[in-house]
Formats: sequence, structure tokens, C-alpha cells
Amino acid sequence: MSFAAYPAVGGEPYGPGDSRYPIVQWIEGLYAGAGAGTISVDAPPYNAKGDGITDDTAAIQAAIRDAGLSFSTFDWFSASNPVNAKSVVVVFNGSKTYFVPGKLLVPQGVILNFNNATIKGTGHTVADNTLFETGYFNNGVLVTNVGTANESHRVIAARFWNGRFVECKIALNLFNFNEASAVEHCTFYNCVQSWSASRAFYSRFHDNFTRWPVASGANTLPAYLFTNNGTADSAVNVIEVSSVFCDGGGRTLCYQFDGGEDGFLLTNVSGENAVGGMKFLGEVVSVSMWGGYFENLTGTAIDMTAPASHRGVTIDGTRFFQVAVGFDGVQMASGRLGSGLVFRTEGTGVPVKIRINDDISSFITVEIPPTGINTNGLPAIPSGYTLGKGVKVQYPAYLFDGGSGVITARQNYTGGGGNVVELPYSGKGGTITAGIPFTSVVINGGGGTVTVTTALDFDPNTVGLLSVWFSDNVADYVFNGRFFGRGGGVSPFLSPVVFLDGVTHGAKTVTVANVGGFFVFTFAGFTAPIVLNQGVIRMN
Repeated sequence: MSFAAYPAVGGEPYGPGDSRYPIVQWIEGLYAGAGAGTISVDAPPYNAKGDGITDDTAAIQAAIRDAGLSFSTFDWFSASNPVNAKSVVVVFNGSKTYFVPGKLLVPQGVILNFNNATIKGTGHTVADNTLFETGYFNNGVLVTNVGTANESHRVIAARFWNGRFVECKIALNLFNFNEASAVEHCTFYNCVQSWSASRAFYSRFHDNFTRWPVASGANTLPAYLFTNNGTADSAVNVIEVSSVFCDGGGRTLCYQFDGGEDGFLLTNVSGENAVGGMKFLGEVVSVSMWGGYFENLTGTAIDMTAPASHRGVTIDGTRFFQVAVGFDGVQMASGRLGSGLVFRTEGTGVPVKIRINDDISSFITVEIPPTGINTNGLPAIPSGYTLGKGVKVQYPAYLFDGGSGVITARQNYTGGGGNVVELPYSGKGGTITAGIPFTSVVINGGGGTVTVTTALDFDPNTVGLLSVWFSDNVADYVFNGRFFGRGGGVSPFLSPVVFLDGVTHGAKTVTVANVGGFFVFTFAGFTAPIVLNQGVIRMN
């Protein structure tokens, strides 16, 4: 059956005629709270105190257990069960602080609405406790699913909502936290790790805030960890991380993504006041980031230097401020680093903006914001970019008249001598009165020569065209011809060479050389005064 005929519901293409449509209806009802019962952890028989001193672990666990039992027979893959499933909201008193020195297990289908209540653990060291962990019912007994086989006890439709978690090693230890599950509108304060999400598929992490202000120091665990449970398989598959903030307080890393990342969307995420911002340790397939912000990082903001393939990586609309390295990567097989990446210059700036030290397997497109160049100036890749030869550079350089400011020529510049010149080539040439754009012209009247240093990257396999018009005290001269990266000199003919078409103008000559990675032309034999009227020198 084709689902295209039915309208999208809840972001899914399962319309009323599809057998899975009840699932979509149920998910929408779940997030709206429709048909959900409620349990208050403060009410009998649970009687949590919420005074910040009394151990409330058992009381809260009993409430979560009872909420989960109504959901324990739920079968996600049944078309009928979701309509009849009873999700239960466990409610906390927002004005209270619940002391939880133990560990609370959360099964599928339970919504925890903390109402901004505080859940306090035993302290902020690696020896302290985990507050919440995913679980399942084994013969009616709620047990942890951490350590079970991958996907054997998935937790679906569980939700942490409006919570404040403080003083713990790990606030949320989530394994197989899957379809329709979410962590939303939560804050984490003095937690060594806010969450560890292992094999998180089809879930959502939205509007969460971490702060690690502990003056005693460095924290070697990332605030937000997405891991693959020690396998080579996916750590993240089709999830959304949005409006997530990390004030690292000097911690080592804000975000870590292990294993594979497939169909992964990051929007409005930030990392500040740490060593590193975000690190990807495994294969990446289709990851998009928009609206990110990184500030005051002594290391790398976005790190993809792990020896694994990075495909379909799109990062744009992100700002970097006082970070040592903006983006660092290898094996960047495909994707785009957009011109909307903003590297602010205040303070220490961003010394290394984009670094892709890989000439073998990185073919990603890097867009550099356009630059204006005064008349007959030479373009240059801005400082801070180190790009492998396979990287496709999109860098619009505009030549403008120094007096009027009018743009007179444009080219896409790939980087002097570093990146491979594209063939067939267009854009590094153009006609402009009284000169050749993107060149440096030196006229030596006494010596009768004109030297034209171009911004054409030298390569032995280059083929180009020239048409240049000169005038001197005797006559006008037009040089038309072709130039090659090799074919000149004595065998094996490895030096560049130029061949004129037809007219040679007697003693007038033109030669070409590789100077500093650029093609440089010397026109000789003129009688002063000499004028270069106009010309074109471009790749073929």
C-alpha cells in the first residue's frame, strides 16, 4: 500500500487508511495528555516528603512502578493496542526538592511531569549516584534494561518533562530510549553528566540546560553523551537535539557522539566555557546542524577527526567566538560547511576556523564568505583555513574599482596552489579595461617587459588560454595563445610553456613560469612607454 495518498499526521506519512494510523493518533494524544491518568508522588499511598532531606527514592519509585504497570502489556507494533493503552503522568510538586540517594527506574509509557521540582542526588563526583535509569518489567518486577541485549527491552513513549536535576554523577542513564520518548525543558546543575543516551532512536531532546559551576574543577565526562553500547552500530538514529545548552564550567567536553550517527538533526545547540564543544567518535551519515553557538573553548568546537567516514555533514548558520579551533575533520566524504558559519574576531578570535588536513578522502564543500578586492588585487584564502586538496572550495572574490566601488569582475577562488583547480574551469578570468582581473601587473618600461602574476593555481595538468592587448611607443600588439602546465624545457618537458597562435610580433616574446604556485607571464621586447590595454588569462 502506498502511504502517499494520505496526509501527514504528527509528522508521519501514516494517514487514516493505513493500519498504523492508530499509533500516530495515540502518540499525539500522549503528548497532549489526552486520556492520561495522573499519580502524585506526594499523595497516599506514596507520600513523598520533598523536603530535600528525607530519602524519597522508594516513594517515587512506587509511583513510577504503578504508572508503568498500566503500560506493561503495550505492544508498539500492534495496530489496536496504542488506542487502548493508558499512559500515566507521574506528577511532582514544583515547590519541593526531592532527595533521591538511590536510583529510580523508568519503564516505557510513563510521563514524568516534574513541574520544575528539584531532584537532588548525593553529590557531584563520579562516586555519586545516578538519579534515573530506563527499565522494564520482568515478571511484574521493574528492573533496569541497561546491560541487556540491544533492542531487547526498548523504552518507548517515556518522557522527562520540566525537571531540575542537581548533585549527581549521572542524571539520566537512558538505554534504548526510543520511539516517542523525550527529554524536554529540563535543567541540570552540578551533575557530572546530564545524560547518557545509548542507542537512542526516534527520540527527542529539546530545551535542556546544563551548568557545571563547581569551582573544584575539571570534569572529564561529557555533559551530553550519545553512545552505541560498545558496538560498531548506530549510537543515534533519526533523533532531534534542539535548543540544548551547555555551560561547561571548565569541563573537558560538552557533547560526545560515539558510534554511528544516522539522520541526526542538531538545531540551536551551544557549548561554552569548556575545553571542547562537540566530538564525533564514529561514522557519521547525514548529520545537519543549524543555529549553533560555541564560545570560550580552549580546544575544538566541532571535532570530526576520528578515523571514520563522515558523509552528508551539513553545518551552517553557526557562530564561533573565542574558540581555538572552529571545525576540525578528516574523511569528510560529502556535505557542506556553509558560508553562514560566523567566526567572530573579538578577543582571541578563532585562530583556526576550518581545518581539514586530508588530501585523500575529504571531498566536502567549504563555503567561505565573499571578499572584495581592490582593482587588480590578488585574492587569497583568509587566514585560519587549512583545506585538503580534495575539498571543494566555494569562495567568491569580487574585484571592484577602488574609486567608485563598482564591482568589475568576479571569480570563485579555490586557494593559491593548495586546492585542485577544477576542470572544465570557469570563473578565474574575465575582461576588464586597462588590466587583467585578479592579477598583479608590473610594467618595466626601461627593460621593455610586462610581468603579469595571476591567481591561477599552478598544476602540471593545467591547460589555459590567453588574449592580451598591449601598446608601446611603436604599435599595438595582441597576443593570443594557449599555455600548459608542462611541455616546456628540456626533456622530460616538465616546465610550463606558452604557445602563441599565429602572429608573433617579431622580437616580442611571452613566457610563463610557476612562481610560488601561480602562473606568472612575462611579455618582453617592448619600447617604452608601455600600456596594457585589456586582456583575458583563464583556464580552458
